[in-house]
Amino acid sequence: MKLHFSLLCIVLFLTSISANSAPSLEAYGRLKQISKVRISPNAEYMAYRQTFSDENDNIVVRSLLENKIVATINVSRIDPGRLYFVNNDYLIMTASEHADLREYRHEFDVSTAFSYDIKNDTVEKLLELEERLTGGRKISKGQTGLGRVVGTSENGNRLFMPAFVVSSDIDRTSDYSLLRVHASGKGRPTIVSRGTGNTRDYFLDEKGNVLAREKLDNRTNIHSIERLDGKKWTKIYSYQSKIPNHNFIAQSSDFDQIIFRRSGKNAGYFQLSLSDGTVQHLDKIDKHKNTYGVVRNDRGLIVGMRYAGFSPSYRLFDDKLNKRVESIVKSFEGHSVYLTDWTKDWKHIVVYVEGSLHPGDFYLFVEGEDPKFLVSSRLDIQSKDVNLIGKAKFKARDGLIIPTLVTLPNSSLGNYKNLPTVIMPHGGPAAQDRMGFNYKAQALATRGFLVIQPQFRGSKGFGRKHYEAGWGQWGKAMQDDLTDAVNFFVKKGYTDPDRVCIVGSSYGGYAALAGAAFTPDLYQCAVAVAGVSHLPKMLKYDKSRSGKHSWVLDYWNRSILAGEYDKEALKEISPYYSAEKIKAPVLLIHGEDDTVVGYAQSKLMHKAIKKSGGKSQLIKLKNDDHYLRDGSTRTQALKAMVEFVEANIGEKS
Repeated sequence: MKLHFSLLCIVLFLTSISANSAPSLEAYGRLKQISKVRISPNAEYMAYRQTFSDENDNIVVRSLLENKIVATINVSRIDPGRLYFVNNDYLIMTASEHADLREYRHEFDVSTAFSYDIKNDTVEKLLELEERLTGGRKISKGQTGLGRVVGTSENGNRLFMPAFVVSSDIDRTSDYSLLRVHASGKGRPTIVSRGTGNTRDYFLDEKGNVLAREKLDNRTNIHSIERLDGKKWTKIYSYQSKIPNHNFIAQSSDFDQIIFRRSGKNAGYFQLSLSDGTVQHLDKIDKHKNTYGVVRNDRGLIVGMRYAGFSPSYRLFDDKLNKRVESIVKSFEGHSVYLTDWTKDWKHIVVYVEGSLHPGDFYLFVEGEDPKFLVSSRLDIQSKDVNLIGKAKFKARDGLIIPTLVTLPNSSLGNYKNLPTVIMPHGGPAAQDRMGFNYKAQALATRGFLVIQPQFRGSKGFGRKHYEAGWGQWGKAMQDDLTDAVNFFVKKGYTDPDRVCIVGSSYGGYAALAGAAFTPDLYQCAVAVAGVSHLPKMLKYDKSRSGKHSWVLDYWNRSILAGEYDKEALKEISPYYSAEKIKAPVLLIHGEDDTVVGYAQSKLMHKAIKKSGGKSQLIKLKNDDHYLRDGSTRTQALKAMVEFVEANIGEKS
């Protein structure tokens, strides 16, 4: 087996490492101190999130012309997940908060948007649950996604935001309508287009006029696009499927086409004409690459494609711009380069870089000038502290090629033999790992562990065949891929077979528990963070949240079973029902506010292991959710995980 690294990375890596002590676990567990770097349309301002602690969490606006901070906004209570300029005067922050909507049976993460007025130094919420609108209607309380902006006026002073709207306090029948909101957040929002309960999205022209809307009927499974002709809606495209396989994601530069991605049979990227409803393949796509998604500008118009793999690559439709972006990506060979933000004319481009020499760095590329380093996202970790990240691949038992990321401990440089090893399956499972700074992998490698991240079947980013090979393979072939990864690295001499642990989050947590339950002699310990243990209860939970007609249930049935719901089949692949087979110690970590995989999943598994006489430890993370977005609890989880792994497969006594 050959581990593949960029030659440049190897040379620079060997000259950068030193004998200095590694950063603390707190440094690895800490949230990025700098994130979400954005640039204003006139390139005069740069905004970013600066997080030093749970309380000291701010959005900073800096003048690039004067090189000074002009504003600092404390966001410790709103946790903004998105940040962007709509024009040179207003900065939008989209945030989420955990809400208990008892009338609607469950707790949810509710998103909303805030606007920062740069000139007047004020912050206003754009939309609020139960807010009164012009005309007397009000925003419905029973919804979660209240922070979306689907379009703006030409000058950016008017924002168009969809929301479920009701006619009165006692009306529980809501319509998904489009609201016009001033970018300042002042004044009452106005309904500009009345939707239906089945409406899902809106498409606008360059002036903010509604062109079309997307609808999805969960009862009939009909997914459609309707064009607005005067005051009449005309259906121009529809199809029927239990699981929606069209994702309408962008518009063409002339606003006459809607771009969508179709999965399943005849998968690909297409353009739907709003004029006559005809559908054509989207041109300018490299058919030899796996497409990740589209590159859109600030108006939601497609400007290029992003391709998948361990590191992203791009194809911009403007040839001159494409060559420039190719040059930028090439300058960071062997790393992942992300187009983070840019001005309308693309003269200023902000990129984010991660890999073996970059723990997470932002750069500004100005046309005709040398690139400028802006800031590092992880202030406590330097390039010399990053453990080398390589790529490998192996054949699973049925011949399927499994791409794999490998993080090598600096402490074993030149002698990567018989190492204690952590298998780390990703979440999803329809997701992938990327060449970059994985805080868990890096923390473990710093402690001397080899970290292996197999892109098991069912992972995205490596082609449709690889993805669909995972359908119905939870606890089966998907799990076999992880077993085969262990055996492969043992055979090659990298892994000590007596010191292997499996660690994962979300689906990866399920895989960790399944590994301990279904292959009890393979692993010496298992760590599941927000893991699924009881599949029948998981589907029951999702049904109560999404509704019995929701496509989400069909998606899970396809993903887990490749067919219809079968409780007995689910029990067979649920670690909970095989808890008595587990021999290795298990660590369960779960956020108490998790609305994706309920905390009850870990609680049930803990009790089942204990009842069977096994070793189990359960850690409840206070006031945190599925994604461990709180810095203190994320550090708590990381420290517990590393200490647990060290105790079970660390240095031999």
